[in-house]
Amino acid sequence: MSKSKLHLYLLSVSFLGMLLSCSKVPEGIIPEKQMQHVLLDMYLAEAMIGEDPKMFRDDEHKEALFQSVFNKYGITQALYDSSLVWYGENLDIYMKVYERMLRDISDLTLQLGDVQARALSDMNDQDSVNIWTRKSHFTFSSDNVGFNGITFNLNPETHYSSGSSFEFQAKVWGVVKDMKHYPQVRLFIEQKDTTLMLERAVDSDGRFSVKLASSPANRVRRVFGSFWMDNRDVSYSKIYIDSISLYKYNYKSDFTEIKKDEPK
Repeated sequence: MSKSKLHLYLLSVSFLGMLLSCSKVPEGIIPEKQMQHVLLDMYLAEAMIGEDPKMFRDDEHKEALFQSVFNKYGITQALYDSSLVWYGENLDIYMKVYERMLRDISDLTLQLGDVQARALSDMNDQDSVNIWTRKSHFTFSSDNVGFNGITFNLNPETHYSSGSSFEFQAKVWGVVKDMKHYPQVRLFIEQKDTTLMLERAVDSDGRFSVKLASSPANRVRRVFGSFWMDNRDVSYSKIYIDSISLYKYNYKSDFTEIKKDEPK
């Protein structure tokens, strides 16, 4: 081997060593770029499950869909789980990966166009249906001024059936322990003579849900609510909420552990 080729070889090896030594993700953990793509596909898989609960009616069908994502990237459930644990312990890296994943979702949304409002009145006969029509992810910053949150208002032409139950679900990331003001979720059900309300503070990362049942005496005129941050709290940088859904359950469907607040 000539000196010039040997020198180039040694430079290449040195450069590769520098790249490896600078890698923030240890061996045995899904690398950042791949994790970004895996998270995106897992997000889309969960969206498919939310949109078609009859197709993915049990754990077997759901697990088969998630396994198809693992097969696509040549990884296992165990590797995915252990990687989530590592990223959870290294939130600065996870947040960067997560932000890039959210940008990928935004790009897909732009390519597909905005989701149009559905004919909600046609959904009343289904036992359970996701009636959420807005985009399914948002980012809130402590730098925002004014109202720092999202609101929703579902007012169908044909009122929802009496006794319907509603469940707001989402995932949240970026919650700081011992925050002075945790993110707040409010869910309202408006009927003929009353408005029911449930409020909850989201005090930890991960999936959460709020559930509220209407009175069986009257049909539901509208469902509305909000997810918001208190701008007085500067202990956090950004809060991410995604995988948002709002399920409507018929009165006769299997819906348990519903908490109903007295009207205020």
